[in-house]
Amino acid sequence: MRKPTIPPALILCCVDYRYIEAIQAFIKRRLGVATYNLKTDAGGTKALLDGNAGVRTWMLHNIRLAYQRHGVRTVVLVHHEDCAAYGGSAAFRDGAEETACHAQQLAMASSLLRAFFQRLTVRMFYAHRVRSRIVFAEIVGSHPRHRAARHMRPQLTERKRRKLSGRM
Repeated sequence: MRKPTIPPALILCCVDYRYIEAIQAFIKRRLGVATYNLKTDAGGTKALLDGNAGVRTWMLHNIRLAYQRHGVRTVVLVHHEDCAAYGGSAAFRDGAEETACHAQQLAMASSLLRAFFQRLTVRMFYAHRVRSRIVFAEIVGSHPRHRAARHMRPQLTERKRRKLSGRM
């Protein structure tokens, strides 16, 4: 009997070489996604939201193919700090303003995707550097949930959490 396969995810992120390896490691290790399609564009989801209808149509066509042909039902959107497509970190007053801008952009892209693909689950993350590490903050709504969720730290199951807190 064939083991059922889990549909692959679609990862939409920026082309920035400084973040690609960390994003792939995060997707595999932290999110537990082994099979995925990777779509990179400058600014991640920026082209979906900009005014160019032709580019938006082309991107949605690519996503539709992954949705229909590969069975993708989960999309992971990733933006990062100091993104050249947004003018880099210098375009913002401070890190909080930069993070808020990316959180808002991710939320708008998520809404757009869910409007086109009703059965789609969308997760959003913002990658930033803390000292020499790249960490990922999950965006919930249009706000970061965990500013320093390290991509290398394994997730704790509820059972492990109880055991560590002595409530087993």
